Amino acid sequence: MTRFDASKLSDQKVAAVLPQRRDLFYGGSWQAPQGGYVDTLNPGTGESLGPVAEADATDVDAAVRAAHQGFRSWRNVAPLDRGRMLRQIAAGGFEDVRRQPLSGGITQLITATRSSP
Repeated sequence: MTRFDASKLSDQKVAAVLPQRRDLFYGGSWQAPQGGYVDTLNPGTGESLGPVAEADATDVDAAVRAAHQGFRSWRNVAPLDRGRMLRQIAAGGFEDVRRQPLSGGITQLITATRSSP
């Protein structure tokens, strides 16, 4: 059995699947992180994959408040409808906020950032 070598994953392939927005998404919109940005690296090559948002306590508090507000409407959704929505998400029927399929290049992205086989 041959193991996948993350160091051979080209930075162009990784760049093609990285999100263009690097901010935080909560409450239905993009938010600039109060914690700033940090560089993330491909552990196989040491190359930069670019900056990503670093949430601080202020960001987390705001996201938790947004989640609580979202739950107020979610709890009113009928259980059968909730189940249907969750099955659609699990099946990849929803698109992410960039309007690209969730299953698109997620494997390459995870491999590049975690150096997993």
